[in-house]
Amino acid sequence: MLTSATPAPTPAPTPADHLSRKRHLLAPLITAALIACSSAAVAQSPRRIGLQGYCPVTLIDSDYLQKGHPGLTQKYDGVEYRFTSRAARRAFNANPQRYLPVFGGDCVVCYDEAQIRVAGRLEFASLHKGRLYLFPSRQWKQKFDAAPVKYEDVDLAVGGHSIVWLAERGLRVSGTADRTEIHNGFRYQFASEQGRRSFLTRKRLYETVARRHGPLLVAQRAPIMADPANTAVPPPRPSLN
Repeated sequence: MLTSATPAPTPAPTPADHLSRKRHLLAPLITAALIACSSAAVAQSPRRIGLQGYCPVTLIDSDYLQKGHPGLTQKYDGVEYRFTSRAARRAFNANPQRYLPVFGGDCVVCYDEAQIRVAGRLEFASLHKGRLYLFPSRQWKQKFDAAPVKYEDVDLAVGGHSIVWLAERGLRVSGTADRTEIHNGFRYQFASEQGRRSFLTRKRLYETVARRHGPLLVAQRAPIMADPANTAVPPPRPSLN
C-alpha cells in the first residue's frame, strides 16, 4: 500500500525574516510620508528664496553674509535671490553661475547617496573650485569635504554631453563649460550656441530625454566624440573650506 510522504516542517521565521518583512511593510508608508511632507512644504512655501535671503554676490565676492533687500530681487531657475544693491544684482545677472549655489542649494551628497533632494543651509556650506555647496547638516558637509571630487559633478546632466545632440542624433557630443544652462538645479552643457538656444525653447522636452538616458546625475564625464561644429570654444558664518 502506498503511503504519502510526510511534508517537511516549515522552518520557524528568524529575526532577519521579521526585519525584512517589517521593512517591506513600512516602505510604502515611508514613501507616502515623504510625499506628504514634500507636498506640505510646497503648499506652505510657494516662493523659494535662495540662500535664506542673503545676497549671493556679497557672499562670494566679499566672503560676508548680508541680507538682501526684498525690493532688489532676481529670479533664476525658479528661485528668488535678493541683493544688497543694484550693482550686486547687475553683477549676478552678468554671470549668475558664479554666484548660484550648486544644485539649486540642495545637497549633492544626499542626491548621490539616496536619490533624494534635500535643501542645504548656509550654516553648512563648502566652497570647492569656486562653487558654493550647501548641506542640511554637519554630517553631510563633512562627507563632502572628505571626498569633494566624488560629488563635485553630481549636478552635471548626462555626463556633460549635449542633450540636444543626444536627443536629435543619438550621439554623445561633449559640451563646454562656457555654454551652460541650469534647469531644475542641473547643469546642461552644449556643444554649440545653436544647441544652447534650442534647449532654452524646449527645456521640458530635453529634460524628458535626459531622464530616459538614465539618472540626471552622472558624475564622471566620458566624451565619446568631439563637436564637429565647435571651433571656438545671520546664521553662523559659513565655513567656506
